[in-house]
Amino acid sequence: MQKVTMQDFEQIRCLSQVAFSPNGKAAAYVVSQPSLKENSYLSYIWVLEDGISRKLTAGGEESGFLWLDDQTLLFPGDRSRGKKQEGAQETTVYNRINIHGGEAEPAFTIPMKASGLQKVDDTHFLFIGNFDHYRPDLSGLQGEELEEAKQALEEEKDYEVFDELPFWSNGKGVVNKRRRRLYLFDVTSGECQLLSPPFPTAHRTTCCSTTVTTMSGWTTRRTICTCCT
Repeated sequence: MQKVTMQDFEQIRCLSQVAFSPNGKAAAYVVSQPSLKENSYLSYIWVLEDGISRKLTAGGEESGFLWLDDQTLLFPGDRSRGKKQEGAQETTVYNRINIHGGEAEPAFTIPMKASGLQKVDDTHFLFIGNFDHYRPDLSGLQGEELEEAKQALEEEKDYEVFDELPFWSNGKGVVNKRRRRLYLFDVTSGECQLLSPPFPTAHRTTCCSTTVTTMSGWTTRRTICTCCT
């Protein structure tokens, strides 16, 4: 019997996020695999239609997709691979791709780190946004005001402020004053409407056509163990 090597692990393929198209004729899913060269996991979107599976994306960072209609998927990712400027506003670019061929094209950009996108109608989407109460919103700033805000971020990048418990989460890092909040995004105007309180942690689930979001909130100290309270 041969020993298992690191190269053997690269042959492992993990399937997740299986979702059917609205008409039920196709299914999309994510295939993840380890990469020794990249020292990380690569993920791609695949499509199963008429009994045949096809690789739809090739960037290695695609997941978290959403069926836009029977033939189109939305998925997050900056395909330009441009270098992010220091202190720049975080954004999430969503791309549109037809499952029957063609290149992915940018559909819209959400002005924050977003996940869990769900379609409400043709111009509105729900999403979970990661919000940092200690980081200024740069999206509405220009000129000297923008430069001052970037300078403040540069001066503060070497330290963290801890003023609540827990301030750290395994696998997530620093969570002090950072929350997952529910937003409604308007594609036409680019506006993000906050739907949840200022200090929640939002978790969204979908059953049939109904979206359910649960939230827990705290401002200075969160209960971790309830067995003693």
